[in-house]
Amino acid sequence: MFLFMFIWLLTACGGDNTRVTQPVIRPTTDPVNCSIKTLINGQVTQSPEIVVLSISNKFCTATMIGPRVAITAAHCNEPDAKPAINGQNGTFYLAPSLDIGVVVLPSPVPGPYASVYTAVPKIGEPIEVFGYGCTGNGSENDFGTLRSGIGKVDGLDSQYISFSGKPALCFGDSGGPTTLAHQQQHYVIAINSRGNIVDKSLSSRLDVPEAAALFKQLLPLNLEICGINKTCAPPPCIKENGI
Repeated sequence: MFLFMFIWLLTACGGDNTRVTQPVIRPTTDPVNCSIKTLINGQVTQSPEIVVLSISNKFCTATMIGPRVAITAAHCNEPDAKPAINGQNGTFYLAPSLDIGVVVLPSPVPGPYASVYTAVPKIGEPIEVFGYGCTGNGSENDFGTLRSGIGKVDGLDSQYISFSGKPALCFGDSGGPTTLAHQQQHYVIAINSRGNIVDKSLSSRLDVPEAAALFKQLLPLNLEICGINKTCAPPPCIKENGI
């Protein structure tokens, strides 16, 4: 149960003259031993397209972006185990060199579905982050309740957006969606990846070439993917000030 609690140090590249800081980062997969209270600092919510992904002896968050397609974090994958969503065992497909993966299910799951949104994120852009992860106090019983919180993009590099303060990612939030805030639908711009479990979090961008390569890999399977080859929602409402 103590998988994915090793320490990773990420080196950030500049983007828009803003650098993602370099905290000690841990993948937010295992709900055990989360000792810092939060997502962290999210509100309980309901959203049927955001689901629990179980694989081997760990749990992640995933988002249905089509009847048979769920998007999540690549580090949630276990090579010798089948990912399960809503009682179905699926197949993992991984983006090259990016912490994003897709689970393809054998049978359709009823909607609604979120939409992939591949516009380039902007510094200061409001985001809403979702996850089934722990809220602290060292209790794995915290896992399993969907929570969300609103923050702002405060850094970009070639793979990640970063956000600081509240909300923050906790174990089990990995793979959940980072979406445009203040929308009627879920427009997913990045996938929850990792954080320092205190006040610094990173999500993997969906507007980068590695993510495009993953979706291209799926197209021969004749899958419906909202925002990629199927329109499932009208364009998002984005005001000039980004709010």
